[in-house]
Amino acid sequence: MINSAGNSCSGLVEVLFFYHHTFHDMSEIFISLLKSPHVVSLGFMQFVHVILVPCRFDLYKPMNEMWKEYMRELTKSIPKKQLSENLLSADLHGALIIVAQCKAVSYEGVSGIMIRDTAETFGIISEDNRFRVVPKAGSVFVLQADCWKVTLIGDKLSPKEKLKESQRLQRAQSLIR
Repeated sequence: MINSAGNSCSGLVEVLFFYHHTFHDMSEIFISLLKSPHVVSLGFMQFVHVILVPCRFDLYKPMNEMWKEYMRELTKSIPKKQLSENLLSADLHGALIIVAQCKAVSYEGVSGIMIRDTAETFGIISEDNRFRVVPKAGSVFVLQADCWKVTLIGDKLSPKEKLKESQRLQRAQSLIR
């Protein structure tokens, strides 16, 4: 594994720590990490390499502009029949995304730039400089891709669901032959 400084850090666990306020020193960061349910003990901390990621919306605006350009290129170079397929497989890092519906009602209406995409969640930085981790399951997301308004059903974005869908398509194609 290579850390952000380019050094090898074999045996270390890299932790992305999104922060929206200034810490006085590194001890505050480690205390905050120890409160995390994923950190079991102080012994674990010797294997942690912390990567501080600033949580300021304006830092990610250029990323959003790059994503818009990427979408313009993607949508103009493909036939309209393949548009939905390509939009689903497109990289969403940098997209301005809105949470239209969510099981956790507190996330409904949240909008911001998507900066992290995991198997089960989207990490969104909002204009009020807050980083929110929104679950995909039970959520509906809306984004603007060039001149297209795209609605993403979170349940369909999980890897398990994609695998099931591809298996259904393969079965259907084998029945056609």
